[in-house]
Amino acid sequence: MRLEEKSECDNETSSDSVDEASFVNDIFQHEIYMTEIPKTFKETQISPDKVKWDEAMSEEIKLMQNRKVWDLVEPKSNMKVLGCRWVYDIKHDEKNNVKKYKSRLVAQGFK
Repeated sequence: MRLEEKSECDNETSSDSVDEASFVNDIFQHEIYMTEIPKTFKETQISPDKVKWDEAMSEEIKLMQNRKVWDLVEPKSNMKVLGCRWVYDIKHDEKNNVKKYKSRLVAQGFK
């Protein structure tokens, strides 16, 4: 099926180059496979994919512990303590299937 439009000057019907069925299918596929990427930890906890986000965050914490990224210390009064936040992403394969839920814990050095 093709989108058609009437030519105003000669009442002829011409085919648009956009294949409507393909276009509708593309939108359908996008909506099915498009998962909302949370912007905050709180959003992960109310997400339908909460378990997957929790697993991704646990994996990130384990990696950081194994790499000895930090040491917990009591801050001195003259020290500035940096905050942190989670950054989330979903990795897809070449067919747009979800490959991996990814979480990164990043420092907030700007505060």
